[in-house]
Amino acid sequence: MANKADSSSPVPKCNRPLKPRKPKKLDKLIMAVDKGQVLLEDGQMFPFEELPMLVRTQPSSIVVAHHFGDIIRYLDSHFDPNPLWQYRAAPVERTAWAPERKHKTVMKDCVISYFGFKGERKQAGHYHYALSPHIFCLKSVSELRKGIPGETATIIKLMEWAKEIRSFLKTHDLNLSPTSGGIAAQLLRDERFYPNARRKVPRHTNAKARDQLPGNYYRLYNVKRLTSYKAAYLDQISAHHTAAAELDFPSSNTLMRFGRYSTLQDKSFAKAGTPKYDDFISRYGLFYLAFEAPRFFNSDFPLPNCGPGGDYHRGFFYSNELPYLAALKVRIRHIIACWVSPDKDTGLNKYAAWAIEQVKNAPNNSKPWLKPTLLSTYGVLAARPKHLEFGYKHAKNGEPKKYPCGSGFIDVEARRTKKAREPLMANVIHRGMIEAQTRLRSLQYAKELTSYGYNILAIYADSIFVESTKDLPFIEHPWRIQQYLTGLRFQSSTHFTSQEISKTPGVPADWRDRARIPPRPSKRKVKDENVPMRETHSVGR
Repeated sequence: MANKADSSSPVPKCNRPLKPRKPKKLDKLIMAVDKGQVLLEDGQMFPFEELPMLVRTQPSSIVVAHHFGDIIRYLDSHFDPNPLWQYRAAPVERTAWAPERKHKTVMKDCVISYFGFKGERKQAGHYHYALSPHIFCLKSVSELRKGIPGETATIIKLMEWAKEIRSFLKTHDLNLSPTSGGIAAQLLRDERFYPNARRKVPRHTNAKARDQLPGNYYRLYNVKRLTSYKAAYLDQISAHHTAAAELDFPSSNTLMRFGRYSTLQDKSFAKAGTPKYDDFISRYGLFYLAFEAPRFFNSDFPLPNCGPGGDYHRGFFYSNELPYLAALKVRIRHIIACWVSPDKDTGLNKYAAWAIEQVKNAPNNSKPWLKPTLLSTYGVLAARPKHLEFGYKHAKNGEPKKYPCGSGFIDVEARRTKKAREPLMANVIHRGMIEAQTRLRSLQYAKELTSYGYNILAIYADSIFVESTKDLPFIEHPWRIQQYLTGLRFQSSTHFTSQEISKTPGVPADWRDRARIPPRPSKRKVKDENVPMRETHSVGR
């Protein structure tokens, strides 16, 4: 496929151009709250009952705590008579699936962004900004600061973690956000990666590409159910970052749709062997192709959209997958539709290379929150359109509602957009190409290992399980041997167990760990049978 020069074409006219964000310095103190205590950054400790006084007297601060629900309800009950008292909350729903996805539980809560007091007579307000590890990266601060000497009290861990977040944001001129996605959205408008304004990808293009996202690829090969194996567990180092750093992404300024994009009717837009076909097939983006595939063997590791082989097919493929189709001897007959650009966008390449360096050079205690934060950038690319809703203590023309908050509810005046809005940064084709590249790399390496005589047991998104009773030869970058497994058994394509590690979807990690650890022998003394014993119950966390 021809490589075309990076484009510096001007931004076409559009209603909502995506401009680089202006850098801002974050200069706020930190206040930690936990277990009836409030810790200020200067070391002063106060009882929780004095939090309302601190909210009034302390300068605008980052308030870090595990659970803000009960905190904001307590402050709301205290300041409710004050007409200047204000906060902003956003309703959220989280879905938790049971093992094997048999049923799900929907948990409702709200995310507090800020709280404080409005200014009088056009004066600036006095607000504090909420930060919670559970909301920011779905982990407790004990998980984030595990094994760090000198930090025993949770409130100290919260303070030190908040200092790390503030230091990172100050270094890179980013605003504080209660979620890692809010940080990621800023990075997609950072002038270091996107110095010029660019066109927003059309919503209809994102909608069509969203239906073709590859997702995580799970497949078993040559595996007998409940058979125990010895295997090497290989995975890709920084899989998404590495893929994003090396791909040729289409430029949003010149990204257009061609062919039968509305009906997807099997009629030729560009027939193979014509100059028109040669022009379009060399572009970057998403294609809907009509093709003939040979009969595949297990050792071929074809792409899922290639079908069973040996017949005429139609399927969606990204431009980075086309060379692999040629290697599989797939014959493309014609292009039915495509969403492509002749120019490349290098912004995501620069971001991925920067993110790899950030993780590589970060101290070990920062990686548990830094890694998911930088990865969430790719999640923003595929964000769906949704109605934006925020609840305030006081809001003009707001609708009275009750938001779940902690162990109760808070009263808000909610404002909601009339139409579902898509983030300006959404670029689903870019996200799809990254997922496709991660899957493609796994298939290619599995095919290479098979040619060396190794038996591939499974491909797990960015991982490969290779049957092996001895050490594997030299492993190529970006691959690494994560671990050698014994007693490996696959219950399904997404469920395996072994003596070393296990993957059981829907089961918390601490339950899996406890299941692998044999129970300790009881040291409890045998009591007289005539003496009644207290009844005990085992309660899972």
